[in-house]
Amino acid sequence: MWRATLPSGALAGMESGLVGVGGGVAVAEDPSTRGPMGSENADSTAVARRRRVLLCWPIFQALYPRPFQGFAEILVTAGRQLSYEFGVKVYERSLLVPAMEDLGALVLREGWDAVIVFDDDCFPPHDVIPHLLIRCFDEGHPIVAAAGVMRNYPWTTTAARSFPEGISVMVEQGTKKSLAGFEWIDDLPNELVEVDFNGFPVGIIHRRVFEQTTQPWFGDHDPIGERVTHDVFFCRKAKEVGFALKVDGTIRCGHLAEAAIITFENRASVRQAVQVAP
Repeated sequence: MWRATLPSGALAGMESGLVGVGGGVAVAEDPSTRGPMGSENADSTAVARRRRVLLCWPIFQALYPRPFQGFAEILVTAGRQLSYEFGVKVYERSLLVPAMEDLGALVLREGWDAVIVFDDDCFPPHDVIPHLLIRCFDEGHPIVAAAGVMRNYPWTTTAARSFPEGISVMVEQGTKKSLAGFEWIDDLPNELVEVDFNGFPVGIIHRRVFEQTTQPWFGDHDPIGERVTHDVFFCRKAKEVGFALKVDGTIRCGHLAEAAIITFENRASVRQAVQVAP
């Protein structure tokens, strides 16, 4: 695991050099506005500024360029959250269930207060981390996921509600019928909403969820042996012990599909194109 942390006294040192705040970022004095050996410049009108450094990764085939750029922008924004210590854990080419099970144990073993989990083919906004931190630590919601869209047609959201009456007959396009005990929500309001289960394009989970939920936290079969995704399994276990499952409709994520990146903005036109295709 890679961990970035500020050394003892670093915050105090940064605060003592604070000359302004812009966009939530502490702006420290730039030594380039001083004369030799740190003396003040004769020009008293010199304006302190932040040094601008561009990070670049020319990508050919080892990574998906769009998700990688998105994650890089997210981490740059996270670095501005001076009240938090962040670590990075990557599971390379691992099965999801054992990887996520190990992650829960890691959170408890190493004393992390929460974990933010990313899906590697989704596109969260660059400020997703500060938004999730507010939802969890300021507002007190232990499980919050961003709003996502499915990879496949008809690209509903990845949030679902169960039918209160139980298993029901679903009629699609007037003729096709099926049985289901829930429905995927087609759209979500721009606010925090409670759901019965959901996927995690990105989401935050507080450590007390792992503390109060028995293992296994993740799995790929429900109690009657039906296949489920690891995140649906987790949601059902957390809900059983009383945790509310929240989806933040203000955090909207795209999803990398076979031929396009499906977003909330383009899915209507893509749906239409699929329906009229020969």
